[in-house]
Amino acid sequence: MFRAHTLPAGLSLVSEAGPAPISPVRSGSAALAGEEGPVSTPHLWHSQVGGFDGVDRLQTVEAYSPAANEWHTVPRMLSPRSNFGIEVVDDWLFAVGGFNGFMTTFNAEYYDEKANEWHDVQDMGINRSALSCCVVPGLPNIREYVAR
Repeated sequence: MFRAHTLPAGLSLVSEAGPAPISPVRSGSAALAGEEGPVSTPHLWHSQVGGFDGVDRLQTVEAYSPAANEWHTVPRMLSPRSNFGIEVVDDWLFAVGGFNGFMTTFNAEYYDEKANEWHDVQDMGINRSALSCCVVPGLPNIREYVAR
């Protein structure tokens, strides 16, 4: 399962040889560290999501494996975005709001690691950029907000 947590004691995101470079260089992206993923999918120890490469807003997602000291691609988000919020809720990685290259947006989407795909969720109803997200324990049934 993919959950946001700090790394276990003694584990580093940097190998003795140094971290593998990520490509492309970007700004306004979101990064998230988490636990080991399910056996059937890549382990998402550290993910780099979306952002701005100096020309375009990005949909790309890369995950870093400290054991292999390499980055691998994950399916692209549905919408390009930079300066957005990101958080893990119920084992889903949510990307919320941001700037799509033309305007500040209110859409949200989530990545289901088990299905290895992105899905739309209920829009926020108000445009937001340069925001942050957090998990509030005890919210009733977050799955009701998923667009089906």
